[in-house]
Amino acid sequence: IPPGIDPEEFSARRDNPFLTRELGGKRVLFFAGRIARAKGLDVLLEALPRILREAGDAHLAIAGENFGERESLAALAESLGVSRAVSWLGKLSREELLAAYQHASVFVFPSRYEAFGIAPLEAQAAGCPVVAMDVASLPFIVEHGRTGLLVPPEDSDGLARSVLALLANRELAARLSE
Repeated sequence: IPPGIDPEEFSARRDNPFLTRELGGKRVLFFAGRIARAKGLDVLLEALPRILREAGDAHLAIAGENFGERESLAALAESLGVSRAVSWLGKLSREELLAAYQHASVFVFPSRYEAFGIAPLEAQAAGCPVVAMDVASLPFIVEHGRTGLLVPPEDSDGLARSVLALLANRELAARLSE
């Protein structure tokens, strides 16, 4: 049986978990996964200054267990002047994770390598538009322009452009969410 998800798990509408984290009224860029170098969060943080300049109400919410990179990533966010626009949510319960997928504006997955990529698939199942790196298995999950947007590896400017395109174009975001 190939890897996959149970679509029924995503059918129930859940309360917005970002409201309890004082992110109401913000367009939430959401990442879920291990806080590890392989996940490319440094590339996402490097894209964040441009995203914030052009979409000031954006906020990055990062969910996942720390695999030794949180401190250096927090320092990078501080040095880039974006730490106020980053929330570290830690490891979420399954219900919180499903709700976060449903209520995020964009799911951003800058991973450097994925054997499968369950997180982008879950985001898609929850109806959240996805931006991911064009690496390893991710093009099998995210078909550029059809089920999400793909960005060349390590391209923080391309990542910013793709996120901004989804934030600016509700029709595109809605189409990719389907």
